[in-house]
Amino acid sequence: MTTPTGDGPGPDSSGSDEPGYWEQQARERGADQPSGYQQGGPAQEPAKYPHNQGGPGPQGPPGPGGPVSAGYYAPPRHPNANTALILGIVGLLLCQLVSPFAWWMGRKALTEIEAAPAQYSGSGEAKAGWICGIIGTAFLGIGLAVGLVFLVIAIIAAVSIGSTAGAGY
Repeated sequence: MTTPTGDGPGPDSSGSDEPGYWEQQARERGADQPSGYQQGGPAQEPAKYPHNQGGPGPQGPPGPGGPVSAGYYAPPRHPNANTALILGIVGLLLCQLVSPFAWWMGRKALTEIEAAPAQYSGSGEAKAGWICGIIGTAFLGIGLAVGLVFLVIAIIAAVSIGSTAGAGY
């Protein structure tokens, strides 16, 4: 006696040569499958990443947050990427005096990461620190301009009050 292993009639379940339901579906789909898909079996998406062609290990996109194939490692973060991000956030929220340093450090790290992407990662942190540094530096410039305007107004007011007080009225 044979034990059924399939879902319907077929060579595995009943001994007949009739294909089962899933085999018929696979044959019908085989003719209208787009190129790059396997024909005659369940539809599979073509490989998006060339390093996933065969071999053991989890499949998926490389990099942080996703599975990696065997033999692949993510490059280390650039040493100044997180520093630029922290300085940019501090420059936006607490002290705009550090914003130009975040701008400079973020741009430098981003340039080095783009020059050697296999050597460094962390372009997101470097870019965020660079942008926060630009915004913080703009706030610093606006604050300095407003402060300078108030200083000029205060000097003009002090001179005009001093000249009228000395007139003896």
